[in-house]
Parts: sequence; structure tokens; C-alpha cells
Amino acid sequence: MKVAPKIALSIPFYKHIEGPTLYSCMDLAMRSAATCGMLPIMSTGCYVEDTRNGAVQYALNTGIDFDWFLWVDSDMIFPGDALLRLLDHDKDIVGANYRTRTPPYSFAGIYEGEPNREPVREKLLAPGLHRMVQMPCGLLLTRFDIYRKMGYPWFKPGMHNEPRDDIYFCRKATALGYEIWCDHDL
Repeated sequence: MKVAPKIALSIPFYKHIEGPTLYSCMDLAMRSAATCGMLPIMSTGCYVEDTRNGAVQYALNTGIDFDWFLWVDSDMIFPGDALLRLLDHDKDIVGANYRTRTPPYSFAGIYEGEPNREPVREKLLAPGLHRMVQMPCGLLLTRFDIYRKMGYPWFKPGMHNEPRDDIYFCRKATALGYEIWCDHDL
């Protein structure tokens, strides 16, 4: 009998979570309930790196031997089977890429072999998995062992031209030998 993966789930937020995001999460939870054990971790505050670090620390403090950590930003909309699809890939770090909210609306993730945030059109139209240099945490599944090996802080604020929280995390993870992937089918 296959053992259900244990997943810590966090939606870092400041004042609220968007309604469509909440609906997406409820749909995800219902579709995943039969095959996954999930613990939702509330993480709220005005600094996203603090809420992310707090969620990881909380998960570690539970004593539960988690297999995965699923990050969802408070304004994301995604299909209800997103978690199951990401789990099926069995990658260290895998998620969805999307455009930023501010001009020039570039992609938040950077593709391997691409010098900037605007990959060639053929790559964007190609389905399936693609290797990445970095991915945003808006919809991101990570192996939980990464946090055990990496050590605190897992996320840092981007101050004085330093990388932001998710870029900082990706750089630390790749330095430890973990691979980052983007699922174009999400």
C-alpha cells in the first residue's frame, strides 16, 4: 500500500486572502484529501520573508516528518488538481511561472539558459516541464528536506539590490544541488 505524502501548506498573507485563491485552495484540498495528508499553516504578517520563515519553523516544530511544502500566494488562482500534478513530477522544486504585477510585466521565474525574464516564444509555448534558474513561490511545491538541510533563514528580504525572498531561497537550494522546474501545463 502506497503511503500518503505528508504536505505542509502555507498561504502567506498580510490582511486578507483573495476569494478566488481561497476557492482554488478548497478545490485543491478536496481533490487531494484521498491521497495526501495536509497541514495548513497560517502565516500572516507584513513581511513575506518573515511569514515564510515562520511557516517553515512552525512545520519543523510540529515534529511531523513532512515530505513536501506547498507555497501558495494569497492572490493565485490555479486548477484543483495542481498539487497532484506537481507531486506526480517528483521534482525537488516545481511550480508555475507567471508574470509580475508591475511593468514591464516580465515573468517572475527565470528559465535555465535564458539571460533574462523574457524567454524565447518557442519555450513559452512548449508544454511540460522546463528547467529553471529561479521560480517564484506563488504556486511552488518543494521537498521538505530542503529546509532541514538549508537551515535558517530560508527566505531573506531583498534589501539594497539583494535578491528577494524567493530568489534567495532558489539560490540557496541550487547551491545545495536541488533542481528547479516549471510546469507549463498549470
